[in-house]
Amino acid sequence: DTPTVVDKIKEEKQLRKLGVYSREVSDVVTLTKAGLGKIKAFSKYQYITYNGMATYTVDLSKLNQDSFSLNESEKILTITIPEPVLEPINIPRENIEFGDVEKNSIFAFGDIKFTPEEQVEVETGAKERMIMKLEEENAIVNAENSAEHAIWEMFQPVVSGVSSEYALKINFAK
Repeated sequence: DTPTVVDKIKEEKQLRKLGVYSREVSDVVTLTKAGLGKIKAFSKYQYITYNGMATYTVDLSKLNQDSFSLNESEKILTITIPEPVLEPINIPRENIEFGDVEKNSIFAFGDIKFTPEEQVEVETGAKERMIMKLEEENAIVNAENSAEHAIWEMFQPVVSGVSSEYALKINFAK
């Protein structure tokens, strides 16, 4: 009994998450600390640049028998994959750049210090703005194109190995 195209593809299902698209993303935060009596002359501020990596993945563990359809008459195997998902943005500590503390006058002195809770809050806000930036730039389109290409490159040799008459088509589950 000769294995079919679908049987061969199912063997490839051992993969879990496939990274399909990555890009750097950054956000600049201005920290302002009001000085003595909240008087502007005593205030100081500092720029912090967060440089992170946004990675989109496709979870191939969600592939099942219904993910594969074979059109015998047109000789097309269609694989329906999950849409790419943005993983949590990673901002390594070494990718955080602190600018010099700027003072509004000679009356402002010292560095800006903030609590660990404030630091987490600032970083969380930076990540949220990075996600908005990715959405505004429609990065998901690049992720989908990369996912389609990666999946095609992964499975096309299997399809060709079973039968050179068949073409491979990739769809996204909606």
